[in-house]
Amino acid sequence: MSVVIDESSVTGENDPKKKNADAPIILTGTVVNTAEDAYMLACAVGERSFGGKLLMESRGSGAPRPTPLQERLDELAELVGRIGISAALLLFTLLSVMEMFRILQHVDGTDPRHFLDYFLLCVAIVVVAVPEGLPLAVTIALAYSQNKMHDDNNQVRRLRACETMGNATQICSDKTGTLTQNLMSVVQGYIGMQHFHVKRPGDIPEPIELPAEIKPELRERIVHSIALNSSSEKVVRTTSKEGKSCAPYWFWLTDKGNKTDNALLDFIDRMDYKADAKELPHQILRRDLQKNGFTIFPFTSDRKRMSVVVKQKDGTLMHHVKGGSDRILPLCDRYVNEAGEEVPIDDAAREQILSYVSKLANAANRTIGIAYNVLKEKELPEEEPTGALVWLGLIGIQDPLRPEVAEAVRKCQMAGVTVRMCTGDNIDTAIAISRQCGIYNPYMGDVAMTGMDFRNLVYDAYGDDSRMEEFWQVLDHMTVMARSQPLDKQLLVLMLMTRGEVVAVTGDGTNDAPALRLANVGFVMRSGTDIAVKSADIVLLDDNFRSVQRAVVWGRTVNDNIRKFLQLQLTVNYVSVALTFIGCVLAGGASSPLTTVQLLWVNLIMDTLAALALATEEPSEECLKRGPVSRQAPLISRRMHVTILVVVVYMLVVTLAVQEWGNTWFRAGEKNGVQHQTVVFNVFVLCTLVHMINCRKLYEELNMFEGMWSRSRPFIFIVLFCLLFQIVAVETFGDFMNVTSLRLDQWGACCLLALIVLIFGIMSRLIPAFEPTYKEKFNTDSLDEDAKGMLVRLDATVTKAQESGDYAEGKYLASARRLRAQALWRKVRKHHISANRIINAFRRARVEGVDEQVKKKKRK
Repeated sequence: MSVVIDESSVTGENDPKKKNADAPIILTGTVVNTAEDAYMLACAVGERSFGGKLLMESRGSGAPRPTPLQERLDELAELVGRIGISAALLLFTLLSVMEMFRILQHVDGTDPRHFLDYFLLCVAIVVVAVPEGLPLAVTIALAYSQNKMHDDNNQVRRLRACETMGNATQICSDKTGTLTQNLMSVVQGYIGMQHFHVKRPGDIPEPIELPAEIKPELRERIVHSIALNSSSEKVVRTTSKEGKSCAPYWFWLTDKGNKTDNALLDFIDRMDYKADAKELPHQILRRDLQKNGFTIFPFTSDRKRMSVVVKQKDGTLMHHVKGGSDRILPLCDRYVNEAGEEVPIDDAAREQILSYVSKLANAANRTIGIAYNVLKEKELPEEEPTGALVWLGLIGIQDPLRPEVAEAVRKCQMAGVTVRMCTGDNIDTAIAISRQCGIYNPYMGDVAMTGMDFRNLVYDAYGDDSRMEEFWQVLDHMTVMARSQPLDKQLLVLMLMTRGEVVAVTGDGTNDAPALRLANVGFVMRSGTDIAVKSADIVLLDDNFRSVQRAVVWGRTVNDNIRKFLQLQLTVNYVSVALTFIGCVLAGGASSPLTTVQLLWVNLIMDTLAALALATEEPSEECLKRGPVSRQAPLISRRMHVTILVVVVYMLVVTLAVQEWGNTWFRAGEKNGVQHQTVVFNVFVLCTLVHMINCRKLYEELNMFEGMWSRSRPFIFIVLFCLLFQIVAVETFGDFMNVTSLRLDQWGACCLLALIVLIFGIMSRLIPAFEPTYKEKFNTDSLDEDAKGMLVRLDATVTKAQESGDYAEGKYLASARRLRAQALWRKVRKHHISANRIINAFRRARVEGVDEQVKKKKRK
């Protein structure tokens, strides 16, 4: 019995596990790689199975946790509420004391029912002062952005990811499928040291013709190796993805093999293409070659290769190997030359093969080495043979870069977000692709290294403060990690988070699940595994890096929209509380500038409709011109403080002035009469509505109307609705709101005073307000359980490695320092060359100018 199980979907380990009497348990959700004469007995199903237990644990219990922004807003709301309650209690005390003195002095007009009026007025102040609209604004902003982000191919699974992306400073991205199109195809290569080139690469119904210099026996051997060394399967389907009937077409099974295997099989199928074939060439060939018996040794991320031993018709065993060229070549001691002969690999031949590998890798091709060996044994082995191999050929597979990726990366970098690429390709291929999309620029000091080098670098520096300082300098410049394994990506995320960075990670495989859980925001491909999807916060519906960039835009927009509402809320809160307090005190408690019902009316406009208007503005790419806002920064910036203070002073002064002299200015009858109070109420509400326009901007923008029609149409309709509602209330509600209708000239004067708020809003933008720099503070208590657990494991691993003496010399840190020094030298050299070019151009222009003047004088 031979059963090999791929348990990576649940354990994260890539090495297949053999099942026998000593290890008979097969876990739910794992994949059977090979099985001969085996029977399975189900011993647990549903919630009692391994997968069922994981699913039940992932569901969690209780209500969802509030997001960090919601927690900070709750703290602010509690603080503002305390101030409002204190002001209300103080006002009630003062008015009550003043009323008691009037009662004791037998002043006319006193009435014990005034205490009830004072109480209701103070309750209204508390209602207005407590910003209960903040949770509503957060809910609206997050829900609206979640819905709109779906249109940008971001399916948000956890709402906290929306706001967190607004603070993101690092993005660690996969290559395949995210930066590239995941449409792999063979484009060129070498068979028997002879070069070939595919004119029209891809899965298209067109035959491929290899150069005549390639021997037929070599062609046959490489076809056999690729056909056997693959687990991909292609079937005929007669239904489309939507389930509708269609013409028959070939379809790769998604749960078998991978894109690399698909590209290689398409390559050999097109070498023997037949338009009317019922079966593909590789299927026929694989079935015929496997008749006499075979043993497969699956691909693992550690070995970076896959091999198969097949028994041929004459009884001999042929060992076919396929994998990363940098892993296959060291295993070879012979190679097939141009004449199709097996000859020993000398230094010159090895250098020549390495030059071929570099040539393909520098053209952004994934390089696959093909090798073989004839075994002396007569029986199929249980363990992979370790004998020396014969180098047969090199295949270059290209995965085209997505056309919009370079621009998306540039926008992220412009926004102050560092983009790093983690890939399993060799370092030359990784550098070539990262240069195409703008991630890696050696002339800017960027560093590329392999995952193993990075892992050793972490182990070398961890726990030593002086070494860690040097490690941070290298980490700051490292933008490409090649040949990376899941552990390497986790270490990268952990080290970045240790510095206080806000990290986003993309992934698709089960092995990416720990890194997705560890990061602040995890992005998973739509085609990712179930466990990866459950570990992520956002699903990329189009598997495109541009969607990650759009998530950054939406994250910043969510934070900005909430702060816009906060700017309006605090302004109106301060004005309404101060106006009521000062007005009542100046009037000796006889009257209030705003009645209880009027205060509640203002609260209705401010908390509900304003939240809906300001929290639903769509994003603008302009937000990418600013750096990310630190999580340590306060919710209210200094610029917001200045705007709030300036507008509060104006609204308070103008409203108190109207309260004092408005009956004369507006010809509104007797002082503190119904029409006079209506004018005061109207001026205050209209100023609030106009200030909503000011609150659309948070920074130094002077044009408050910019983007209003294109991005804020709901805002326009809501403001107009509030204005119409205010007109109806003033003209028709009468005694209910203690108002009366106003003349047209009075309406015009109220609108004029309100429009001046725009001028003061612009003036506030002209006042300098320098924002301090907030350094991110690292605190292990702020990390989640996954990150804390990984820190513990890292500490134990480093301690064990240092005790063994492998990392005590600091050798990996020394090599990293040299790598960084070379990168910085390239940066200095580029600036030096650019400066020399400018100087030389200036000299040439000057000489040409002098020559031209001389020529003119000669002409004269």
